[in-house]
Amino acid sequence: MNKCNPRHGGQNRLGLGTAPLIHAPVVVVDKQEQSIVALQLLGASQAVNANWAALMGGGKSHYILNEYVQLKGTKKHIKLQKMLPETGWKEMWLLHKQASHNELDAGEEFFYLLDNQESEIPASFIPMLDKAIPIPLQEAWADYLFQEGLDTEVIQPLPNLACVGWGCYKVFKQGWENVISVGIAQGWIRF
Repeated sequence: MNKCNPRHGGQNRLGLGTAPLIHAPVVVVDKQEQSIVALQLLGASQAVNANWAALMGGGKSHYILNEYVQLKGTKKHIKLQKMLPETGWKEMWLLHKQASHNELDAGEEFFYLLDNQESEIPASFIPMLDKAIPIPLQEAWADYLFQEGLDTEVIQPLPNLACVGWGCYKVFKQGWENVISVGIAQGWIRF
């Protein structure tokens, strides 16, 4: 296990191992799965690359913001990166495949729903749930399904470690048939 307890240079700054401090505006970890759901690294290109190397090296086990995570390379994650033109900074994301609509594996027991909090219900909720379960869904059901999902705990909020304006939910596949059946039977949702 890599003992790279990150150094914190203030709110939302992170330095892994001996790498320089960089900004980490979004850090979402699933404690139960001991996995990173989303991690945004932002800063000078060399500093971001050094933190990325520390994250990917050293046995792939780390403590990030005092939470233990295990990485299996990038088998369960995707890497996104770009240069920010005005600043010359690099932005890099490590995103769990179950948090990406394009990469979501419907055979898994759950998926992650990232929420940038621009609306009451994350915009990707219905498209991702529709891909994950074999029941056809309608956009008009979003309010009911999201609230009932929270109430029945098939949607569970993940703790916010160090996110600026972001939240995350773990959405389980089991239980939706009952939520939808009750909604139709009670007239709360209709085809």
